[in-house]
Amino acid sequence: MSSAHRVNIGLPEDTYAELAQRSAADGILPGQLAHRLVALGLYGVPHQAGLPTQPGAAPWLEPWDAPAPERAAWRAEFWQATVSLARRYPTHLANLEADFYRLAHRAETLGALIAWRAELDAGEHIDPRHELAFQQALEQLAQLLKQQNPGADVSRTAFDPDAAAPPRYAGQLDVPEQLENGRKNP
Repeated sequence: MSSAHRVNIGLPEDTYAELAQRSAADGILPGQLAHRLVALGLYGVPHQAGLPTQPGAAPWLEPWDAPAPERAAWRAEFWQATVSLARRYPTHLANLEADFYRLAHRAETLGALIAWRAELDAGEHIDPRHELAFQQALEQLAQLLKQQNPGADVSRTAFDPDAAAPPRYAGQLDVPEQLENGRKNP
C-alpha cells in the first residue's frame, strides 16, 4: 500500500490477450492483474499497494482469517502505506493520533483512503472527479482530526511518520495488541 508509480510496458499481442482474458475472469482490470503478477514475481506476495488478494475482498481491512504470516505482511504494508500517505499529505494528517491503529474506525478510514489513493495513482480512475472526491474525503478526515485532536491539547501524541513501527506493524507475527474498545487483536 505504499505510494504507486505508473509504469508503461509493451506486451506482445498474445500476452496481452491472455492478461485481458484472465483479468476478465477475475472481474478486475488488466492493469490490476498485471500489478498483482509483478508483485508476486518480485516479492512472492499476491497483493501489494492495497489490491485485494481475492476478488471482492476489502483491501483496507486486515485479513483476520488469513494465516499469521499473511496478516503480518498486511500490517507491515499498511504501516508503510500510512507513512507514505502522511508524508504525501502532512498538513491533512498533522493531527493523526500516534496510536491510530488501536482505533478500528481510524485504521479502517486510513486503509480505505490508502487503497483509493493507490487506485488513483495506478490510473484505475481516469475521471478527475475521482481525484476531487478523494481530496474531499481527505479534507473531511483532516477536519475531523483537527476537531478531535486540536494540536497540543490532545491526550495522545501525534503520529510521526519517522518513528519506528510498533512490533505488530513491523512484520512480527502475532504480537497481541490491546484496542481502545478493550478487545485484543488476534
